[in-house]
Formats: sequence, C-alpha cells, structure tokens
Amino acid sequence: MAMVPTRSPRQRRHAVLGWALTGALLAGLGCQQETAPPSGPSVLLISLDTFRADGLGALRRGPSITPELDRFAADSIVFRHAIAPMAFTLPSHMSMFTGLNPGAHGVSTEKDRLTAALVTLPEILQEAGYRTSGLVTNDWLKADFGFGRGFDSYSRLRHRLTYADRLNREALDKLPRDPERTPFFLFLHYMDPHSDFTQVANNQLPYYAPPEFRSAGPAGEGFCDPQGNCATQYLLQADRDQRPLPAAEIDAIRRQYEDGLRYLDAELGRLFQELRRRGLYERMLIVLTSDHGEEFREHGRFLHSQVYEETVAVPLVVKLPEGRLKGRQIPHVVRLIDLLPTITDLLGLASPPDLQGRSLVPLIENGDWDGLPALSQDKLRRSRFSLRTRRFKVIHDFQDGHTELFDLLEDPAELEDLSQARPGLTERLRDRLQQEVRDNRRRFNALPQDTGEEDSQLSPEERERLKSLGYL
Repeated sequence: MAMVPTRSPRQRRHAVLGWALTGALLAGLGCQQETAPPSGPSVLLISLDTFRADGLGALRRGPSITPELDRFAADSIVFRHAIAPMAFTLPSHMSMFTGLNPGAHGVSTEKDRLTAALVTLPEILQEAGYRTSGLVTNDWLKADFGFGRGFDSYSRLRHRLTYADRLNREALDKLPRDPERTPFFLFLHYMDPHSDFTQVANNQLPYYAPPEFRSAGPAGEGFCDPQGNCATQYLLQADRDQRPLPAAEIDAIRRQYEDGLRYLDAELGRLFQELRRRGLYERMLIVLTSDHGEEFREHGRFLHSQVYEETVAVPLVVKLPEGRLKGRQIPHVVRLIDLLPTITDLLGLASPPDLQGRSLVPLIENGDWDGLPALSQDKLRRSRFSLRTRRFKVIHDFQDGHTELFDLLEDPAELEDLSQARPGLTERLRDRLQQEVRDNRRRFNALPQDTGEEDSQLSPEERERLKSLGYL
C-alpha cells in the first residue's frame, strides 16, 4: 500500500480498523462524555507459553502441525520476525504489559514487583471503560508481581497435565452477553507446550499431550535417568551433567513437544469456532503471541534460557476486526514491547509516555518502519545479551567479553560465528547493544524504588513447583 503522508495517526487507525469515527476516537476530540463506554472492538490477547516461532505453520519449513492456527493466520496479519526480550515467562509478559524491556521495568526475579510508577495495558483499557478479565496457568503470572493490576477479574488455573480445554471453558464463561454495549479485554495464557511436572500423576514425559495427540515414542513413553530424574528434571539433569544424548532421543523429545503444540492447536480451533458461533470472532481485535520458544540442543541446551532464535523468536499474529488486511505478512523485526503501544494505537487510546516499544500501526498499514533492533537477555547468564536486526544478530557477554555475530539471512540456524571475519560490523552492533543496555539501566534507575522488604512473591508450594520446572 502506498504511503499517505497527509493522514494523521487517528486517520490511520480509522483506516486500518475500519470502524466509524465515533466512540473512543471522538472521545479524543472532546465530542463524547467521559462516562460513555468505548465503542471500539473487544480485544483478546492470547499468550502461548513456550511456543517457538517455527511451531506455527505460517512460519515453518516443512509440513504444518497447526491447521487451526493456520486458518487463524489466514484471517490475520503475520509478523515473521517477532522477538521476545527474555526466554522467561515473568519478564517477557511484563514487557508485553508495559512496553518496556526487562532491564527497564525491573521485574525478572521472584522478589520483584512492578512499581506503581509504571502503567500496564490492562490498566489503560480498564480506565478507558473496557471490562477486563485474565486467565493464566503459570505461577510466574500471579497477580502479586503486578499482573493483576487493571483487571476486573484475574485468576490462575490449578496445575494439571493439560490446560487448554479447562482454560477455554472458563474463558467462554467469562465472555459478556452484551459485548456491543461495553467492549471487553480478555487475556488468556496457555501453558500446554511447556515442559511438564513429575508431581502430577507421576508423569514421566518431558512434554505431555493427551494420548490421541502423541506420536510414536520410546518404550514405556517415559524419560527417566538412573537417578530417578524424570520429565523436566530429566532434561535439566542432562544439561547439568552435559550428558550426550543420541540424536534419535533428542528428536523424540522434540516430537513430544510438537505433540503438545498439536493438542493446543486443536483446542484453539474450538475456541475460535465458539467465538464465531457467538458472532464475536469477526468483530474482535485478536492478538496471539508467545513469551519465548524452546531449545532442543541446537546450541547445547534443553528448555529455554539462551538468546538464539529457537528461544527468542516467537509467533505474533494480529487479526483486525472483519479480517481487514488479512493475509499480510510483515518481514521486519518487531518486539513484544511493541504490543502495548500497538493495541492502544489501534483503539485510539493514548500510551504512557517514553515507552521503548513502538506502535506497529504504520508498519501494518504501509510498511512505514525505522527498523529498530530487538534486544534480548539470557535468562541464566544475565550478563549476556543479543541484538537482532533484520539480517544480523550480535551476542555479547558483559562478564567475559565474548562476542558472536551471525548472518541470519545466510545462516538462520546461527551456526557460523562471523565476529572475527567482520570486525567492523561486530563492533557497530555491539556498541548499539551496549547503548540499549545502558538505556534500560537509566530508565530503571529513574523509577521510584521500593524500600520495602525483598520477599518472594511466591508461596513455598509455588516455589517447589517452579523448582521442578528448572526455574529456581
């Protein structure tokens, strides 16, 4: 689409969403009483925990395993290179909610709590008159970290081996009967692709899926080492021991992960079908993404911690009301911190000042984008960061000084380090990475600091569960 420089940002939003210039938009022009509800679309934000970008059929090389999500993507705009700020549920989701990198919002350990000086996406929508609900499945998303702010209702499901079916039932129960009168914001967090607990039903599978979704696996369908470490603990101990595993076993573990994706895909199809039946799907703004991916020893580890593409590249799919601009694929690098300003921009609402994230609306409409790089941080080695441009990625460790450079166009698997062959480019990208890290620190230091006790936001039971998943 050709650029139309004479359009104002408000006119661009109107053109992209295609609704009448009333309600929330007129409110910005002073043409509506403050007590009137917003007239924009209802919003559904879906987060698929641990869902790699290449798990989505639209981004996958080879046969698709997600037919339902493929149908959803065909109704939507697909961002081909969306990057998470850290392969860790807590800080990555807080970046979605605040438009800031983890180093800037400061919520990345069990003792952290979001400062009241920062405003979250649910708070913005609640203040604008939206009814807000959240349903989550991970202890790292408990309300105490700051995730509960701005929600009329916010709850977590009990831990079991599957979540999507139960989450769907509760989500559909929460949908209002009169969404046209008062639009709603619903946040849904699914955990089915995540590695699994041993405590639940004596599970021995690293990645559980219902039997009808399982591919062929090893005898007994169990993964335990001689010391009795099973499921997630099996993967953790293999990494701790640096134990080599046969390629066939690693492939079987990855297939189990993909079995979980196929189960989740089927359940999301049921959710979308019910939204269609209720007449909601076409009218809604639906954003689907993930907090991080998953590693299968592409770079020496299982689970998720590093800053390579398998862990920080995530799906990002945006369905506009009435399927406007559907089928569009965006090749630029975008970031999870761009979600908040994009959603508020689409709804005609103001974003908090001085965000690190940028609205993707100009990019969606006409490709207007200044190519901001994406910063990511290692979950386990916090001194290690990456900076991703459309073609290159630099990785730098501030502790030992080690630097890597990859050409993602020629080497998407990040196998050939070019830092010695291209020292000038390496230095320029490393300098930009260092500037980004310094900006995070400056922003965090400018926030009011909590002088209270640094207690964990987690209960002993929650800590034990997360410990079994390798987080603590």
